[in-house]
Amino acid sequence: MLLRTRWFTLGMVASLGAVAYAANQVRRVGQRLTPQNLTREAGYGLAGGLDAMAHLIAPRDRPD
Repeated sequence: MLLRTRWFTLGMVASLGAVAYAANQVRRVGQRLTPQNLTREAGYGLAGGLDAMAHLIAPRDRPD
């Protein structure tokens, strides 16, 4: 009987820990996905893409 009680208690503690961890992760992602952060990250991505494109189409040194 004591063995079943121990396993039940350990399972309950592990479940509560997993739920607390998942809730914390959901809260952290929710804080990151604000409209301001999404707009900022999109702007940085666009600026990075334009910068990479500028390096690709930049004139190379050509011998005259």
